[in-house]
Amino acid sequence: MSDKTKFREKLYEATLFGFGKILSKYNVFAYDTIVKDVGYEVIQYLKEEGYSIDEANDLSDIHRVIDLFVENGFVDKLEVVPAEKGHNFIWHNLYGMKAYEKLQHITHNPFLSCPLNASLVYIANRNGKSLKLHNKVFHPSTRVTESQEEIVDRNPTDSKGFDPIVIENARLYELAEERNQELNKEIALNKNLEKELRNLNKHLEARVEAELKKRQESEQIAVQQSKMAAMGEMMSLIAHQWKQPLSAIAGVKMIFDLNASENPDFCENIKGLFDIIGEQVQYLTDTVNDFSDFLKPTKTPLNVNLNQIIDQSLKIISKSLEIESIEVVKNYDFNKNITTFPNEIVQVIINLLRNSIDAVKSNQTKDPKVYILGRQTDSYQELEIIDNGGGIKVPVIDEIFNQYFTTKDDAIGTGLGLYMSKIIIDKHCQGRLSASNKDQGACFTIRLPLNIEQV
Repeated sequence: MSDKTKFREKLYEATLFGFGKILSKYNVFAYDTIVKDVGYEVIQYLKEEGYSIDEANDLSDIHRVIDLFVENGFVDKLEVVPAEKGHNFIWHNLYGMKAYEKLQHITHNPFLSCPLNASLVYIANRNGKSLKLHNKVFHPSTRVTESQEEIVDRNPTDSKGFDPIVIENARLYELAEERNQELNKEIALNKNLEKELRNLNKHLEARVEAELKKRQESEQIAVQQSKMAAMGEMMSLIAHQWKQPLSAIAGVKMIFDLNASENPDFCENIKGLFDIIGEQVQYLTDTVNDFSDFLKPTKTPLNVNLNQIIDQSLKIISKSLEIESIEVVKNYDFNKNITTFPNEIVQVIINLLRNSIDAVKSNQTKDPKVYILGRQTDSYQELEIIDNGGGIKVPVIDEIFNQYFTTKDDAIGTGLGLYMSKIIIDKHCQGRLSASNKDQGACFTIRLPLNIEQV
């Protein structure tokens, strides 16, 4: 016997045993009704599958069904011998015999789940009779099973139309009532838990909303703190911007004093000198205006050109680039305006350029350069700021946008510059700021949408 054949046999035995054990828990009225119904379904199924039974609709159908089962291997051989009551059936190698052996220790009728037995019970019941088991004997060594069975009249109670399953239903009803009470308790408990959960969710939503509001306020404060931290650098830049114009004004004053003391007739030269003074004063005024505009927060997005934003940023930081002899290579031409926060973007560009200045200084780069490149599509504009200052160390490149993270000395690094730049571009301007290494230095990419969504 192959493993698969053996498994199918054991599976059949397991089904017989399980079904028989369940039926044994019911009273006689209940399991007779269940077995009868199962027998009907067995016969109907066999007919549908092509096993013909020429029924006469009388008790002779019992022999026809037995012959069908025997002919198709349900048992190797069947001997029928008349007995004092009914007949002795001697089954040689009955299929599923092991399951019936086990069931005899559980119920007086181990053949309750036998499909042939169920079919015979149905036929007997259909003809107003019952199938009664008087005796059974198992011979495991010879694989012979004996059963003494008799066709008897049905119980008078049954003939009066009494439904035998009613008794079992009463027992099931009691069990159902007990279970119903348990379910009601569980439902009440679940309702209380649901109420508590709703309250927790309500409080959680309020806490989340409060935390979000607190975080937004913190970010706004951090942006302004970042600008205030940048003001120290801005003042240094102003000093560089003003140094040359103030020297020029001081020089004109010296010339004026010398001419006034040595040459009373120098008035014809005064107009040219005062023109120089006027130009330098205007330059100082423009510088102050540029820095004032930078420090003002932009409350609503404006329609601007990215070329102008870049030029304004370079104008503010030009002296720092000039002092370090850094060549700025520009390759951008944005012919479409975008709707965004210009002053915030100026802050970011200055932050990135300051990082490039620090990088080339720290790396002592010969022939330092900063490349500002741009490109645009129908949906966004992209700006790259690239230097040749040695780049960002690979182990920390993923951390540079974290708050308070810095690779600079504590004296010059706060860890806020790139963190706030990331917040400004990604959240306020709804774009994306990213970093990578390219060629001999770092590359920062600013991608901005043509229009930001109003919240």
